[in-house]
Amino acid sequence: IDSIGVSSDAWSSLIHMVRNRATSVEIEFEGRRAGGEPYEAILLAAVPVPFGIPDYARVVVSMTDITDHKAEERRMQQLVASRNRLLASVTTELRSPLAEVIDFARLLEEPADDPTRRRNLAHAIADGAGRVASIVEDLLVVSRSELGDLVVAEVPVNLTAQVAQVLEVGGEAMHGVTTPGRNVEPRICFGDPARVRQVIRNLVVDSIEHSDGEASITIHRRASTMRLIVSSSGPALPEDLEDRVFGHQRERLEASMDPDTRLLGLSVARRLAVAMGGDIRYRHETGRTDYEMTLRAAQTG
Repeated sequence: IDSIGVSSDAWSSLIHMVRNRATSVEIEFEGRRAGGEPYEAILLAAVPVPFGIPDYARVVVSMTDITDHKAEERRMQQLVASRNRLLASVTTELRSPLAEVIDFARLLEEPADDPTRRRNLAHAIADGAGRVASIVEDLLVVSRSELGDLVVAEVPVNLTAQVAQVLEVGGEAMHGVTTPGRNVEPRICFGDPARVRQVIRNLVVDSIEHSDGEASITIHRRASTMRLIVSSSGPALPEDLEDRVFGHQRERLEASMDPDTRLLGLSVARRLAVAMGGDIRYRHETGRTDYEMTLRAAQTG
């Protein structure tokens, strides 16, 4: 502590200690250093008691700076509050596809002579289960990232093959996604295949859900970087939301989980891209929304 910028409340507590003939007092207070910056501290005053008589002429006072501790405590409180909001929101998001899966499964139990109807029900069940699995997978990434346990592989990844797999698994929901020129040249980067697919899926799902249901995926190489761009006619993100997900400050990327599941998907996508040594950039120009994932390109030839 650079200065004894003790608040008036702290001094009042010391005076009350003497008046009440107490032998110790612990005070948590806010003060200011010599340079004017604020700090938080705990002041402990103890009175020696020789022969059972308090000696207030020799009060021992110690002070401990708890500024960093209190800041971390507040950060954890905000994290817990944000996590609770997210869980409440995600619970709502999960109820709808889970209810669909249950209802459609029950319909399948009924006798039916229409194979087309049964196929449609089966597809609906698969789509609902897929949405639930995606949300759960994103939650696991956030949880592991917050705990520092997020691990990603670094192996050669064929981006073209990963895009094809995402579109195939996505089923009818991906029918509006086009991939112009995807077989022009090898598109190999370094990353984790499963995580790359998760990033692509999140970007594509966001694009088609917030546009006219159509999107395009292009992949090209620039110098030592492989770039995958998901483009759609979706509206621009609100400025504050864009800043929270794609802002350049690290604390924004590691901010508490947002209760908006759209932002959950985008935040997870960027976390994973950064964990694999790349990034995701967002831009909105002339009525088009682009998400661009960059990863380190592998040497070919």
